[in-house]
Amino acid sequence: MKEHLRTIKNNILDLFFPLDEQCMLCEKEEKLDAPYLCKTCLSKLEEMPFSHNREIPVYKQVISGYLLNETAKKIIYKHKYGHKRYMSHVLAHLLAEKIVEEGLEFEVITSIPSGKKRNRMRGCDHAYDIAVELGHIVKKPVRRMLKRVHHESTQSELSKLERYGNMADAFKLINGTITETEILVIDDIYTTGATMEAAARLLSSEDRKLIGATVFYTPIQK
Repeated sequence: MKEHLRTIKNNILDLFFPLDEQCMLCEKEEKLDAPYLCKTCLSKLEEMPFSHNREIPVYKQVISGYLLNETAKKIIYKHKYGHKRYMSHVLAHLLAEKIVEEGLEFEVITSIPSGKKRNRMRGCDHAYDIAVELGHIVKKPVRRMLKRVHHESTQSELSKLERYGNMADAFKLINGTITETEILVIDDIYTTGATMEAAARLLSSEDRKLIGATVFYTPIQK
């Protein structure tokens, strides 16, 4: 019921604020196609030169679409902290392009969940927003499989070792049996893989294939 109401709300918003009428980042008025960024903003994004999957062996593959440069940070900030939920359209389309390019196959999409406190602060679960829009684009179902049970520190403030410690037992499975054998796990940013690995500890099994996908990738600086 909640998802149905959310779809109706988004359709109403799209009617009065059409996505293709202006750049979603710089807000320059221009007729645009997906991912709803003008040529100038789009040209400032740096595509990932490779897919990376060596850091999390439990995943069949882990991909990212773009490097987290200054333009990418502005997109993330606008979505997470600027309360501009329509940016999930941009992020989902950017990720969808990479998924199609890589030829990824999966049955269902799930996302890395944020905790209740951060959801209240941001007004949304940002990764789930992206997952829902991505599901619409690639015509795949979206299902919440995990919930955040603690989120003591912001990952961006921690070293690589601290990130892994911070993610220990961070998630729990939502009640229900996972019947799908091919799951796409998405998030907005990949840094060390600590979050993806924590999710995999609960989602993986011998007969299940996990694929990780994030919109952006950044090497940790600490």
